[in-house]
Amino acid sequence: MSVKQFVDGINSADTAIEANLGTVLQSVRGTKQFWFLKRSDVMAMIREYGSPTLFLTFSCAEYASPEIDNYLCKVNEVIDTYPTSKLCIEDPISVSRKFSQKFRDFFTTVILKGEVLGKVTHHFWKKEYQARGAPHYHVLLWIEDAPVIGKQCDDDVLSWIQKRITCQIPDEKKSPHLHRLVAKFQLHTCSNYCKRTKKYGTAFVADNSRISFCHK
Repeated sequence: MSVKQFVDGINSADTAIEANLGTVLQSVRGTKQFWFLKRSDVMAMIREYGSPTLFLTFSCAEYASPEIDNYLCKVNEVIDTYPTSKLCIEDPISVSRKFSQKFRDFFTTVILKGEVLGKVTHHFWKKEYQARGAPHYHVLLWIEDAPVIGKQCDDDVLSWIQKRITCQIPDEKKSPHLHRLVAKFQLHTCSNYCKRTKKYGTAFVADNSRISFCHK
């Protein structure tokens, strides 16, 4: 098929060409067809295994990562005192690559092999980028023998959750290092964006669906 024939087929909405094009684009990451296929995979997993047990988000925190800073200095051949923030802006591809390496190592060692959340029977993840370009992962986990809301009693479900999830800040004297990490990375100070409202009918309600935990 010549280029002209292909273009003419697209312009005339040739169904055979569109079908073949859609199949080809399924393997191209980031295309609509690629994510449609991935969405179908997730829906099939939910039908087969039930609702996922946990939904996790892993953020990069690239400005505070010594591993990423060292890697950026090495691949860009700059001095150690070169500003990390400037390096991240100048070389976002290396930031994303190193973060993916860190995520995969952590996920394999801690989540899968370490079983800190329980034995993972199935999982799915998706890598996304914030508006400023910061990478992060969204993860679905299916945990073996985890109680299911509506099937097991509420006390069993609450007990399982409380053993794995907490909103408490670690004691500064007993766990100073963990306290410092939580205080630095896990606390959120509200801004005017958090306190904005939306109008539903005649009522105004807080639009805080994106905020999970507020420090102030």
